Amino acid sequence: MAMGRMTGLVLGLVALTSSPMLAPPLAAAQPAPPIDTTPYPMRSHLAIDDAPAGPSQIPYADGDPVPEGYRVEQDFNSGLFAAGVAIFGFSYIMSVLLAASDVSLVESSRETAVHSRRNNPLYAPLIGPPIALAMGERPGSEMALLVADGLVQATGVALLSVGLGTRQQWLVRAVPGRIAVTALF
Repeated sequence: MAMGRMTGLVLGLVALTSSPMLAPPLAAAQPAPPIDTTPYPMRSHLAIDDAPAGPSQIPYADGDPVPEGYRVEQDFNSGLFAAGVAIFGFSYIMSVLLAASDVSLVESSRETAVHSRRNNPLYAPLIGPPIALAMGERPGSEMALLVADGLVQATGVALLSVGLGTRQQWLVRAVPGRIAVTALF
């Protein structure tokens, strides 16, 4: 009997506490806080005072007047240098890949392609193609490709050398004002 009373008491308490009448009232819906649309401050700030107007770099020839706010600087011819590096680099990489593959340039038969080692001189830049030409008989089209490879490598080296050897003069804008870098936190 005591067990029945206890079970009834527990069930009564559960029913009483889960009753919607005794639950606390729900809070009224609060409006969302306004969204802050102001931008975040920059983490750093660069201020340049008294910067002259005009382009930052102008080609210059000897004897031309130097405008106020500019100074003359000399540098190698970067256009010719870059062209020479690109032409030579492409041609030399192709030579190295050919030498590494150790295959004939124009024939794909197994007898001439395997273990020929005739293309090993192509590992040497600039002098590799002429040495490979001098090493034994080759088909005419293969000889033409080696001659072209040697000429392209030589052209790249020539452009690279001329680019380093010639000087270009530029008028570079001088910034006489002060430059201030500040951090904003």
